[in-house]
Amino acid sequence: VDPMRLRIPVFGALMKKVAVARVTRNLATMVGSGVPILRALQVVGATSGNWVIESALTRAGEAVRNGATIAEPLAREKVFPSTGPQMIAVGEKGYPHEICGLMLGKSGGTRVVTEIFECGNLNKLKPETRYDMDPKDYLRGEALARQKGLEVVGIFHSHPDHPDKASETDRQAAGCQTPEIAIEHD
Repeated sequence: VDPMRLRIPVFGALMKKVAVARVTRNLATMVGSGVPILRALQVVGATSGNWVIESALTRAGEAVRNGATIAEPLAREKVFPSTGPQMIAVGEKGYPHEICGLMLGKSGGTRVVTEIFECGNLNKLKPETRYDMDPKDYLRGEALARQKGLEVVGIFHSHPDHPDKASETDRQAAGCQTPEIAIEHD
């Protein structure tokens, strides 16, 4: 039933977005609370209320258990937007250091992310706890966005071994409120 529900025009896409948002929020909460990633994937999948998503997370957990990164199996699952696993892959590649990237897409009432662009960390003193974006990377990402008819709609960065909340340093550096951002589904 779930695969058919997810294919219903308009309603199916909305159901998928709601389910994926719930899964990512719950997964972030569990991992942020110290639950091991394999257990978190299992629990979140079982409580997703959607067989398609539960199956995708089960397969992802099995792949991780067999040595895959988290991003690899999630990227293969068409139920998740491609930009999510791309951001995860940047974080995995940079661990244990903080990473950063630009979210490219369209702005309007809600900013919609369609692609990501990885940026380099200039901070060589404490790269595991501080991120200084290379301005040249920002300009390259902005140029790429323009070439594709997009714009920079946001910036993402990691706190590898710290809470998944913006720190006071992050808020001061951003100088603005957190915008509402939507990840576009492929």
